[in-house]
Amino acid sequence: MRPVIRSARWLKNPYAVLDESRERHGSTFWLDLALAGPSLVTGNPAMIREMIAHPDLDAGRGIAALKEIMGDRSLITLDGPEHARHLRAQLGPLRSVEAGQGFARRNAQLRDRRAQRRL
Repeated sequence: MRPVIRSARWLKNPYAVLDESRERHGSTFWLDLALAGPSLVTGNPAMIREMIAHPDLDAGRGIAALKEIMGDRSLITLDGPEHARHLRAQLGPLRSVEAGQGFARRNAQLRDRRAQRRL
């Protein structure tokens, strides 16, 4: 699929593009988008740890392209202390497995209540 077409699909439904690519290519694949160019996508935790620890990591070009789509206040596009501050704020209730499970249960309860009210 051409990058322009894939990019249009990405803007409409990025998760569908990621899911289709993962099903076709596995947990690690290249995704070529018009603004960002070829980008490596992976769901492999060991590979992610290795990449983010690599001294030659330069995410600047990719981040600049993502800012066009996501804005400059997205957790994904922030960097340094500001990124860390926003990450801590978002992960606060999910710092432990138990807290994450409690958060998921509470969300499920709220969802079920809303669904019952609509019936």
